[in-house]
Amino acid sequence: RIHPTNPDIVYAAVLGDLFKNSDQRGVFKSMDGGQTWKSTLFANERAGAVDLILDPVNPDVLYASTWNVRRTPYDFSSGGEGSALWKSDDAGETWTKINDERKLRQRAWYYTRVYADPQNRDRVYVLNVQFHRSNDGGKNFTSIRTPHGDHHDLWIDPDNPERFIVADDGGAQ
Repeated sequence: RIHPTNPDIVYAAVLGDLFKNSDQRGVFKSMDGGQTWKSTLFANERAGAVDLILDPVNPDVLYASTWNVRRTPYDFSSGGEGSALWKSDDAGETWTKINDERKLRQRAWYYTRVYADPQNRDRVYVLNVQFHRSNDGGKNFTSIRTPHGDHHDLWIDPDNPERFIVADDGGAQ
């Protein structure tokens, strides 16, 4: 993600090596347009960052999701310690784990996405098997009923965030 008013500030969500433990996982930040990088969020050597979003109203607030994953020729492990939703209030320098509910990361490799409301800094959406919304910055979530499951994408009207389109395996609503 690129900061909207300073293109030298860049963030990267890094899943890391799927086949072995690695300290090259999490969220990295560059202050020089990608020339150098600093690790700012590291859950553990098995959990990497899979999604990252800057709050559209305040780009110094970031949300990230991490996922503990391991792929071998004979096995696939998904979820576990380090899989969580994170929030930063200081431009990605420090992070606080705010939620590690399993329902938010049921199939992280397939469609877990995090979206920030463009007008309400405490409203966050998470897409997964179900469509989830938080009104308290990600601490608690409720499910929004849709005609179909397996949610993949979301568009929020920047002028009226009560109007949005969610895309799932049944189409768009």
